Amino acid sequence: MEQVRIKDEIAQHFWNTFNSKIRHQIDMGGRGSTKTSKNALKVSTLCLEYDKCSAVICRRYQNTIRNSVYKEMKRALKRLHLEEDTDYTAYKSPAEIHLNNHNNIYFAGGDDYEKIKGMIDEDRPIKIIWFEELTEFSSPDEIEQIIATFTRGNDDWFIVLYSYNPPKNKFHWVNVWAEKMSKRKDCICVKSDYRSVPKEWLGQMFIEEAEAMKEND
Repeated sequence: MEQVRIKDEIAQHFWNTFNSKIRHQIDMGGRGSTKTSKNALKVSTLCLEYDKCSAVICRRYQNTIRNSVYKEMKRALKRLHLEEDTDYTAYKSPAEIHLNNHNNIYFAGGDDYEKIKGMIDEDRPIKIIWFEELTEFSSPDEIEQIIATFTRGNDDWFIVLYSYNPPKNKFHWVNVWAEKMSKRKDCICVKSDYRSVPKEWLGQMFIEEAEAMKEND
């Protein structure tokens, strides 16, 4: 794999946490904060670097995966200069990416828990779970059930990534949950938005629209 300087690929507000293996990592930020592309690169680099390190990427609904996180993961691998069908194989049904080092990246909807349980593989242990669009899930219990599925019996390192746009309702379960999580020693939270990102990455039109929307909040 051609060497890639990660600091050139992620926004500066992620530099201090990108290599962290702390258990719970929460990214709360609006559109344009680049949290999704950062997480895709983080999952990719970990699965490429470590032996027996597979990942599960979850959204609440299975039918949203192919046009979102599945595409984002393929984009991240391309940014790392990996070529499809040479360095990895991507499958659409079921949605999976198999790396040449025998680690796999699985995609699952929270609405199909039986499929998630079927991803347990002692030869390719899950070390990373990424919950994208966390606010789509119905409660903390739903995500805790999924996490417990893969942490049971795992005494090695394990990372859970969470990414979402903060709900305006401060009493939304995700806002309440994040406030509690932020006080834990095994959790880091990063808040960001388009203003934290180099302007040339987003373009002037995007920034103007984002600022107009912010004024209307």
